[in-house]
Amino acid sequence: MNLRRTNTSGRRDLLRAAIGVLAAGALLAAGASGASAQDASKGETTVKIIMSWYAQASQGGYWAMDLNQYAAAKGVKFEVSPGGPAANSMVQVASGKFDMGIIGADDVLMANKEGTDLVVVFGGFDVNPRCLMSHEGVQLNSVEDMKGHLVAVNPGLTWWMLAQRTYDLKDVQQVSPTGGIGAFLKDPAMMQQCLIDNEPATAEDQGVKVNVKLIRDLMDYNPYYQVLFTTRAYLEAHPEAVQAAVTAAEQGWTDFLANPKPVVDHMLKANPNLDVAQSLKAAEIYKGDGFFTTPVGRMAPERWEQIRDRVVAGGLLPADYDVTKAYTTRFLGK
Repeated sequence: MNLRRTNTSGRRDLLRAAIGVLAAGALLAAGASGASAQDASKGETTVKIIMSWYAQASQGGYWAMDLNQYAAAKGVKFEVSPGGPAANSMVQVASGKFDMGIIGADDVLMANKEGTDLVVVFGGFDVNPRCLMSHEGVQLNSVEDMKGHLVAVNPGLTWWMLAQRTYDLKDVQQVSPTGGIGAFLKDPAMMQQCLIDNEPATAEDQGVKVNVKLIRDLMDYNPYYQVLFTTRAYLEAHPEAVQAAVTAAEQGWTDFLANPKPVVDHMLKANPNLDVAQSLKAAEIYKGDGFFTTPVGRMAPERWEQIRDRVVAGGLLPADYDVTKAYTTRFLGK
């Protein structure tokens, strides 16, 4: 089946170790954040931004920044790079190798719990596109419908850790996905994590009809997704660069959703395996169902408190966790 069973507690230990490295890297970020200032002395500030994974449609607005260079007239250049399994965006930014990155809002909360000082400056997706899919005819209305099924899900995802702590999922057989849906296609009783614009379309292209439910609808958990973040040290040293990036991100997402083809072609250079047709369909999906605020990227303090409260209730954050340190709205709408 090409699936690897994973010891969840062991995986969490590895994640904690990685975040420990990240925390140490945060101490280096203040010194490393001088890169932009050095560029500025030559008349141009370069802002290096790393994605959460290989180039894909859920990053479209950020790749539009790289393509269109919205702040060139102000002397600010954006260099967007793909992430991947060996390039965790939080680690890369906290270490100072990159100035900014994208990730999930709850990932930032979890990382800051371990001692980093990351700050979200742009909200990305308002509706989180993470979802779960089952074969047609297999009930999928709540998290508890996973009971008795083999489920391919990354054990390090916050929503999954919360689900395990909140629901009785003892008889769920969890395995780690390996980058494809081949095993899912062969097993009509299997369920799999997915993004709303990705794996479901792949399954149906293979003639397999599926049920798809957003994690938001399965367990009332909806953290901001693909948020733009930086370190507090970089934000304080280069507020003009951060402002330029936030303004460009809003324009980039607006342009991508209106006309995705040029951006998808640009992403193809960074990811030759990108499915162009599927990426264009993804942009159409993201135009609807409230995936983005208007204007794009807005964040609300009440929403951050809801995310914090849910993660605290699941025992993953301490009760006194100060969520206000994890984000700022000062650069939005300017």
